[in-house]
Amino acid sequence: MHQFSKQRALALALVLPFAGCSAPGSSALPSSGAGSGANAVPAEISAFLYVLNEGNSGSSSSSSSSNGSLAEFHAGRPHLLNDISDGINAPRGMAFDGNGNVYVANGGGSSSSSSSGSNGSVSVYVAHGSEQVRTITRGINEPDAVAVDSNGTVYVANLGGSGSSSSSSSSSGGSVTVYRHGHNRVAYVITAGISSPRALAMDNDNNLYVLNGAAASSSSGSNNGSVAVFALHHRSPSMVLTSGIDSPTALAVDGAGDVFVANAGTSSNGTTTGSGSNASGGSVLEFSAGSRTPTATITNGIAMPRALALDGTGSLFVANEAGGSSSSSSSSANGTVAVYPSGTTTPSRVINDGITAPDALAVASNGMLFVANAPSSSSSSSSSSAGSNGNVQVYQAGHSSPRFTITNAIAMPIALGVN
Repeated sequence: MHQFSKQRALALALVLPFAGCSAPGSSALPSSGAGSGANAVPAEISAFLYVLNEGNSGSSSSSSSSNGSLAEFHAGRPHLLNDISDGINAPRGMAFDGNGNVYVANGGGSSSSSSSGSNGSVSVYVAHGSEQVRTITRGINEPDAVAVDSNGTVYVANLGGSGSSSSSSSSSGGSVTVYRHGHNRVAYVITAGISSPRALAMDNDNNLYVLNGAAASSSSGSNNGSVAVFALHHRSPSMVLTSGIDSPTALAVDGAGDVFVANAGTSSNGTTTGSGSNASGGSVLEFSAGSRTPTATITNGIAMPRALALDGTGSLFVANEAGGSSSSSSSSANGTVAVYPSGTTTPSRVINDGITAPDALAVASNGMLFVANAPSSSSSSSSSSAGSNGNVQVYQAGHSSPRFTITNAIAMPIALGVN
C-alpha cells in the first residue's frame, strides 16, 4: 500500500481515539444511544466499530466496482451490522459527531446519484444505519481527512486547495474548508499554515491541529512537515510545530492538547523516507501542550510507524510497518504495535501476534484495541486467517494475542473508529 494511504488511516482513526470515540459534537441528525446507569448495555456491545475500506467487500447490495465501503460492527463481536457503499468513492478518512453520525471524506467524490462532486466529497451517514443523510461538495478538492468539533462544525483537509465558489483563489499547498453545524456551504477557508494537509485532530477546547506533509512557509527552507495549531474560529495558526518533524505519517492529540507525531523511517524496499536521526526506523515525538519543541522523542520499539492511538489512561499505541518476528523462518517481519504508558519512552509490551502490515488503530473506552491490517504477501505465514483483503484484529485490554479476527466486509482497510 502506498505511503499516503497509511497516513490517511492513521490520520483518521486518530482524530478521536484518546477517548475511544470522536470529540463530543452536536448534530441535528437523528441519533441512537446505548444509555447509562444500572441498565446500561455492556461497553463492548454499546460501542461500535467502524472500518473504512478502500475496496468493496462484496457483501453489500451494491454491484458497483471497488469504490470503497464502510463496515460497522459491535465493538466486542465480529458480527456485521452495516456494510455501506452508496456515496463512498475513494475514501480517505472519517470522523464522528456527538450523536454518532459518521462523516466520510471521499477523494473521488460521491458515487450517489444525488450528487457528483468530481473533486471529492464528504458523505454523512446517520448513526448505526446505512442512510446517507447529506453530502458536502462545495469547497472540496481532493480531501484527505475530516474532523468534527463539539459544536458540530466540520473541518475538511484538502490536498488540492480551496474549491469554494466564494473564492477564486486556490492554494497549491492545500486548504482546510470549514462548515457550520448542519450546513453544506463553506463558512471560511484556512490556507495560512497549510501545506499538503494529511490529518486533522481536535482537543477538548476545539483547537484544530493540522498535520502537514510539508512544512508551510518555513523560514529555514525546510520541507519536512509540520503541525499547525488553530484556535476556534481562527484562520491563522497560533503555533506551527516543525522541530524534529521529518516526513510525518501520523498525528494524535489528547484532550489537554499534548501532541504526538510519527515520523517515517526506511521503507520496506530500503528507500529512506526520513532523514537525519529519523532515517532508520523512524520516531514518535511528543510535544507538551503549548510547547514548540519536543518534550520526548521515542525511538525504542519504533520501526516505520504508520498509525497512532491514545487510550483513556494516556497510553500511546504505535503501529509499525516493520519490526516483530515472522512465523516464517525466511520471510521478513510483519510489523508490530508498541504500547507506551503515559510519560514513558520504552514500550511496556510489543504486540506482533496477528499483525500483518498494520495501517490503522483505534482503542475503545474499555481498553479494547483494534488493528487494521492491509493485505500482506506474507499473510499465509500467519497462524491466524489474514484474509486476502486484509483484516481487523481485536485485542482485549492488556492482551497481546487477538481475541478474534474480522475478515467479513473487510477490503483494504485504511481507517478505524470506535463510537
